[in-house]
Parts: sequence; C-alpha cells; structure tokens
Amino acid sequence: METYKKIITTALFASTSFTSFAATIYLDPFADNLRLTDGASALSVVSESKSTLTGGSCVGTICKHNDNSQFSNDGTGGLMGLLPYTASLDTQGLGTDWVLDLEYEDVSGGYANGVSYYDDYKTFGFHLHNKLNGETHKIAELLVTGGHLEVGNSHIDGLFNYDWYDDTVDSDLATSFFNIKVNDTITSIYDLWEQGSDVAWRWDFNIAGGEEILYTGDSTAAFRDVSITGEMQIYAVDEPTTLAIFGIGLILLSSVNRKRFV
Repeated sequence: METYKKIITTALFASTSFTSFAATIYLDPFADNLRLTDGASALSVVSESKSTLTGGSCVGTICKHNDNSQFSNDGTGGLMGLLPYTASLDTQGLGTDWVLDLEYEDVSGGYANGVSYYDDYKTFGFHLHNKLNGETHKIAELLVTGGHLEVGNSHIDGLFNYDWYDDTVDSDLATSFFNIKVNDTITSIYDLWEQGSDVAWRWDFNIAGGEEILYTGDSTAAFRDVSITGEMQIYAVDEPTTLAIFGIGLILLSSVNRKRFV
C-alpha cells in the first residue's frame, strides 16, 4: 500500500513540474497594484551555498560522494534582476533601497547512479529587506518538492506556500508581491493559493566550477562552498491534467483495496 501511495504522490509532483506553462511574472513592491514591474519570463536568482556531505569516499581530507552518501545545503542569495533584463527593477526601488533575499537551510538528499537528488522537502524563504533602515518582511515560502544536481542540468522544483501567513502579524506585501498573468489577468500568487490553485516554481541553475567540486573533511562530515546562478520560472499548474493524474491515483488505490479484500 505504501508503495502505491509513493507512486501517486510522485505522479502529482511530476504533474506540477511537467504539465504546466511558464507564466509571465510581475512584482508589486508597493502592494498597490499600480506600480508593477514589467512582465518577466523568469527571475535571475543567485546564491552562496554551504554543502555538507556525510558518508563520502575520502582520500586524505579530499572527499567525493557515492551512492550511499547524503548531503544538505544551507545558503543565502537574492534576486539579481528580471529576465529579460529590464530597467523597471531599479525604478521600482528594488535593487536600490530594497533587496529581495533568499534563505534556505538543511535542503538535503542523496545520490543514485552518481546523480544527487532532493528527498527531504524543506522550504526556501523570500524576504524583502530595506538596506536603509533594516526593515524586513517575509514575502513568500517556497516548498521544495524535488530536483537534482548534475553538470549542465541542475534544478529544484517546488510550490508556493502561504500556510505561514498571518494577516495580524505579517506584512500585506506577502499577499501582493508575486503576481502572474493567468487568462490575460494579472493575479497575485497568494490569491491563487488561497483559492486552492497550486502555483509551481522551478529554479534551473549552474554551480560555479561544476558539480564535480570536491568536499574537504572526512567520511563523517565534509564541506564545500559553492556559488550558484540561475533562472527561476513560475508555473500556473494545468489543473485538468493534475486532476486526471489524481484520478489515476484514486483508481490505483481502489485497485489495491479490492485486492486486499478479495
């Protein structure tokens, strides 16, 4: 039974990643729906990441992963611009007075056939930070649902999540900052989430120096620091396809239950 549940869960996550369309992105730094940035195809996001490897194969203090290894990543970064690059990022105060920071910790996984994959689904956090007065607001939480690292093909997938948002404590910027165009209408991702619609994201990135950068330490714990640059796209999930896959999942569950009682 658990095997079928995992298959169904995997299928649902796969539907989020592969049966969606990349949406045009608009940022609203003032929460007034009047001073939006220009439409963008993706966000340019950079990060400095510290990676910890356990169970690696080491020669002296130089270690590399094997299929029994585990890794975890902590990092910080931020939004560098909108793609294609436009001047509107600066004219709306982003990149000058305000910066959009990215933070994550203990995003972890393992290895299969030499390729690393994420299996411990943590979250990324976007925070809007004022460089002049230190004011900081949490803007979004990005739930990691999958991804892998390999040379030339590294990405992390996930869903926007606002379970954390409390309108009595958190800034209303969170409800309006990220927007996408859906059916020719610009709609906030928070509103879509609140209506029960999944909004997915994918961060395609490169590791400076390549994934082959080795770790320093021992088999108990080895470390490396890497710089990451990439593009993050946002997807409006194709709900009919997701529902179809969910229907397949229900059929599988029904089949399993029938077999148990025959």
